[in-house]
Amino acid sequence: MAGQSLINPGDTRTHWVSQNVVEFSSTSDATGFFDATARTWSACSNRDFTDSSTPPVSWRFGSMSEGNGLLTTYATSVDNPAWVLQRALVVRNNVVIDIGTASNTSGSLLAQNIAEQIAAKVPA
Repeated sequence: MAGQSLINPGDTRTHWVSQNVVEFSSTSDATGFFDATARTWSACSNRDFTDSSTPPVSWRFGSMSEGNGLLTTYATSVDNPAWVLQRALVVRNNVVIDIGTASNTSGSLLAQNIAEQIAAKVPA
C-alpha cells in the first residue's frame, strides 16, 4: 500500500487530494474489494451526512456511477454547493487505486482523471 495526501498550503478548504494504491495478492481479491466498495457507496447515494470536522460540515451525496471498471461518487457541501468532494476507485490487474479530492472548482473530474492516469501506469 502506498498513499499520499496533498493540501493547498495554508488553506485546506481550497484543494485537497488523497492518492492511495493497494496491491492485492490476486486480481480476484482486488475485484472483490471493488465489488464490496460499490455496494457500500451505493448505500450512501443521494443521502446527507455531517462530518466531525471543526466546524462540522454537512454534505449531500450524489449518485454513484460504475462503468468500465471505474467507480465514482461525489458530494457537495450543503452550505456551499461549489465545494465538491469526489471519489474514484479503479482496479487494474491486482491493484486498487483509490482517489479522493476536494475542491471549490465544481464540475471538474479531478478524482476520476487522477485515477485513470495512475491506472494507465499499472502493468497488465
